[in-house]
Amino acid sequence: LIAKKIYAPAELEQGKLEVLFSTNMVDLAVDIYKDRKEQPPAAMLARREEVVSTMTSLSAEVQPILEIVQDQGRLAELKAERLFNITYLQQEMGITPQHVDVLHRYAKFVYDCGQYQQASSLLVSVRALTTNPDKAFSALWGKLASEILVQNWNQSVEDIQALRDAIEARPTTPPLVLMQQRCWLMHWALFVFGNCTDGRQVVAELFFQERYLNAIQTNAPHLLRYLAVAVVTSPRLKGARSS
Repeated sequence: LIAKKIYAPAELEQGKLEVLFSTNMVDLAVDIYKDRKEQPPAAMLARREEVVSTMTSLSAEVQPILEIVQDQGRLAELKAERLFNITYLQQEMGITPQHVDVLHRYAKFVYDCGQYQQASSLLVSVRALTTNPDKAFSALWGKLASEILVQNWNQSVEDIQALRDAIEARPTTPPLVLMQQRCWLMHWALFVFGNCTDGRQVVAELFFQERYLNAIQTNAPHLLRYLAVAVVTSPRLKGARSS
């Protein structure tokens, strides 16, 4: 938007600062103030101290399990022997479910720091080790967000499909929440719409599923415009739907 010069640069920069303030990327926000030769506000500096303190605390808590999941050789060995599970790690290495919970919080923390590739990798381990289905589900959403933000479109497609299956495999979820989750997934899927080779196909296949069409009609009719574009601009889809 700054490059297009449609809006005042100062307004866009202020909006960027407000977004950054809600994340852990406070150093980036401080750098913006320095570039403008302005003193960062006291709240920003206090927020930075808070982030550094949390990082120090979390790093100490997560270290025992982090040493395992970040050792690629050892991790590959455990997975090859089908020993990468909480039962084995607890018996042989003293890794407890509490360590997995901390790993989940740590992954979210590094995500908020803008370290999306690391967050994605950590969340894979969280899903493999946690015995809490809600946290495994949360980790799957976080992984999709991370892959989108690093523009790893092929992996994003796989994660969208995995999330679709996970959403439908939670029978105790209230119907209204299920519909909201389907709507969220369709909105997130739009990131692959124009960025992935088969993006339009992926979006159309998701949107055309009966439960997702119902969610569109009930809660998100604006999504029909994307479905229409996908069908009109894809000869294969156009032919399939006209028949």
